[in-house]
Amino acid sequence: MSEPTLADVIARLDRLEVLLAQLVEVARAGSPLRAPSQNPSPVAAVSAPPVIPVAPPPVAGPAGAPPVIQVAPPVSRASAPAPIVEPGATYDPYAERTDIEVPGPSSSIQQVLRRVFEAGLMAEPEDTWAIMTKLTHPSQMIGPRALEHFKAFNWHKLRRTASTYLQNGDPGSFVIVYTDPSEITSEVDRVRAFVKAGDNRMPVPVGFARDATQGNAWRVTMMSL
Repeated sequence: MSEPTLADVIARLDRLEVLLAQLVEVARAGSPLRAPSQNPSPVAAVSAPPVIPVAPPPVAGPAGAPPVIQVAPPVSRASAPAPIVEPGATYDPYAERTDIEVPGPSSSIQQVLRRVFEAGLMAEPEDTWAIMTKLTHPSQMIGPRALEHFKAFNWHKLRRTASTYLQNGDPGSFVIVYTDPSEITSEVDRVRAFVKAGDNRMPVPVGFARDATQGNAWRVTMMSL
């Protein structure tokens, strides 16, 4: 019996590869296994094109009247319904926490920011989450996913870095380098405050907007602390 040539070995490997590919398809779709062809075709299977409804031919109307053109029905496209968010609705799983104090309509952005740092210094994470939920603008609290995102990223980072913006852990010792706009009047409804970082980084922005559901009190819209 002669030794197999390199071409024989490659052909066997090709057949083995085809068989393994079919095994994968069987596991995925449950289709019956077919024996591999001795000369597998390199041409990939082409899926049939989607059926497009065609309008039927014009139907003849009464004598002298133009033919009636029938329009084919539109192709249906299945899609998930858009989530319904009622105007003014706020997702607040800490609504029962009536012990939490937050700055009111007459408070400045400095007072809101002080409360933000107080939240970041809390010993218990749930206390941080509860305070920040009430300090965050309702436009950002649109559901459980938004809350989980804040817990995992923005607010979680705040708990780690809050002290780097403060002197001796004093929540009111932060420094706002500048604001945009520079002058905050009663007509201004959005502000960005750039807070000095303690590690020689560029000032870090915190966004605020007035909350109409809370008497136009300032609430946090964006935070990179």
